Amino acid sequence: CFHDHCGSGRLKNTVENLRLQMEIALIEVAQSPDLMESSIKEHKQIVDALVNQSSEIASEVMRTHIRSTRNRIWNRLQRESAEKGAGQ
Repeated sequence: CFHDHCGSGRLKNTVENLRLQMEIALIEVAQSPDLMESSIKEHKQIVDALVNQSSEIASEVMRTHIRSTRNRIWNRLQRESAEKGAGQ
């Protein structure tokens, strides 16, 4: 990977941090059928846009996917935190 050889420890740490966050997100998605279903649908839209060589649409769908995934995971974590707090 480029970041391993660029000589920037800061860039290397940033990329590693992003990689870890993606792993956490993937675990969350894998554990929730509704998150998985939405994610698969969005990935299909991205692939369709790429197959149709529509980079603008692919880019917009990707941004939407990232935002919606972030929001779904955040909402799920908030719910779980509230449920744990109510159970104490």
